[in-house]
Amino acid sequence: MNGTVKISGLSVGYRRHTVLSGLDWQLKPGHIYGLLGRNGAGKTTLLQTLAGGLSPLGGAIDAFGLNPFDRNEAFLSSCYLVGASMAFPALKPSVFVEAYRPFYPHFSTELYNSLAADLEVNRSTVVSKQSMGEQKRFILAFALACRARLTLLDEPLAGLDIIARGEILRAIARGDNQDGIIVISSHDTEGLENIITDLAVINDGRMILDAPVDDLSEAITCHSEGRWPDTIFADGLESISVNGDSFPSDLNLRLLFKALVSDCDFHSRLNNILKSLPSCDD
Repeated sequence: MNGTVKISGLSVGYRRHTVLSGLDWQLKPGHIYGLLGRNGAGKTTLLQTLAGGLSPLGGAIDAFGLNPFDRNEAFLSSCYLVGASMAFPALKPSVFVEAYRPFYPHFSTELYNSLAADLEVNRSTVVSKQSMGEQKRFILAFALACRARLTLLDEPLAGLDIIARGEILRAIARGDNQDGIIVISSHDTEGLENIITDLAVINDGRMILDAPVDDLSEAITCHSEGRWPDTIFADGLESISVNGDSFPSDLNLRLLFKALVSDCDFHSRLNNILKSLPSCDD
């Protein structure tokens, strides 16, 4: 099986409402993708479809040479989806791990124990009785320890305090699964710029941006105040301009996301800048 996931012309909907339309996306091993979009943009629908939980209206997904919608063992053992909301059994974490780890052939007990310690997993209380933050820390430790080829995290940072957010971001960034693909879906950008390798943005059911973070840093510069030459977006004192230097800039994902979803022309201008980069000609 190859190591990529390829989405081609994907359309997904519920009854008469189309959520995703004609979406193309390719995910590569060893990459961490940030999937951003406003509430209702289709992020959760996309992750559920990637996991084989929803059947598309059209298009196809090739996941490592497998069709997720066949729901066969080879795919199911290669994918782990952590939903934005999950129902947990009345099991202590150790019992949960013993019950579910056999389904994932690359599960690492050593990695789980290390992550559980780092994330301060509550090991004494059944998971169903734990707080939302405790549940998220536990299921993330388990999901990453599965070492799945495709790990899908839907709003893993929602509702967490700043300390828990930092712990979870560090756990995701550890890099213990070098050949795996991780997708982090969120409408909250804080801290993501430090761990993702690629940024994808969905708006109104369509992918309006899909680019490596390194290319974005080379293409644009985000400013905290003032107006600059070649400004292509401004919001109050903050602005985004064309990067005129040969040095990568620091991205402000919050500002970039706002520009993409609020300015109908910005994403087309940004994509044109990205296409003009020397790296895109290789």
